[in-house]
Order: sequence, then C-alpha cells, then structure tokens
Amino acid sequence: MMLWGFFSSFAANIAGVYNMILKFMCYHIVYLVMIKLPEYSLIVVVLLSSCSLPSRGGKKIYVDFFAEPPTDCVKVLESRDARALDDCCVWLHFKTCPKEAARILSQVHYTRIKMDKRSMDLEYPALSTADESIISSDPPKWWAIKQLGDSCIKYEYRHSGKDYIQIVYMSVDSSEVYYHDIAW
Repeated sequence: MMLWGFFSSFAANIAGVYNMILKFMCYHIVYLVMIKLPEYSLIVVVLLSSCSLPSRGGKKIYVDFFAEPPTDCVKVLESRDARALDDCCVWLHFKTCPKEAARILSQVHYTRIKMDKRSMDLEYPALSTADESIISSDPPKWWAIKQLGDSCIKYEYRHSGKDYIQIVYMSVDSSEVYYHDIAW
C-alpha cells in the first residue's frame, strides 16, 4: 500500500516537474529574446505566453495525479486542465467512495482543516464570472465547494522546495471532491 502511494505521488510530481520545465524553457526563451533582440520581444512574448499544453480529459487528469483507482467508484464530473504554459492551475470535481478518498489522502502528508459554510463562502465567495476562454487562475464556473454541504474538509499539501500546492476539498462523508492543483 505504501509503495502504491509512493509511485502515484511520484507520477504526480513528474507531471508537475514536466510543466515547470516547459514553463522555464518558454520564459527563458522570452528573456533571451528580450535581451538580445528587443525589437522582436513583444511578438515573442505574445506568441510564447500562450504556448499550449496537450489537453487531458478529466479521467486522465485524475490518473496522472492519483494513479488508476483500484475500485470503480470514481466518476469525474468536471475538469479544467492547465491549458498553456502561463496557466497555473488544474481544477477537478469528482464523486468517489470513502476507500478511494482514503487512498488519495494517504499519498502525501496533507494538513487538514474542517471548514463550515461561512469559511467555505470566504474561500470562494461567488461563482466565477471570468471568461474561461482566457487563461487565468480564476476557478471555472462549475467550481462550487459550497455544494459539498454545510461543511467540508480541506486538505492541503505544499511541496517542499517547490512552488506547488495540492488542495482537496472533500465532503464530510468522503463521497465528493473538488481538487485544485496550483503550480507557479
């Protein structure tokens, strides 16, 4: 069981490192052009700031972060992948079962906070009104942790030495999850 957690956490870290390397390469090219060829810098910045990443569906995102679930109780409801090198976030909403929720939470050492309706409202006061066709860190329109009930459990893991956070908002009965992955 512990070995499974190591490999699934390792896979999530590899995906995060891959994204960071792509971002670094893209920004490094922009920096070099701005220094060496400043007359072309605006064109390069515009072109490279929207370097797109390969799109993953919700199931693929789930497997990349948590590995293939050993049970069939996971149903991905909504997802939005990081869509470009300058997009920081992955958003995922899924139904699950307590056994799978426990497996997910055993993969890394999350801090745990119980949130009531008020604290949930403070964290995300209203549904996003951002234009989702524009890359941004705003949550998607379907992101509504208040739908988890009168309270939820927030699990957070900050990768040491990296600009990378994983946040899991889980219903008290462990049947529904909003997952937010942030890399900058």
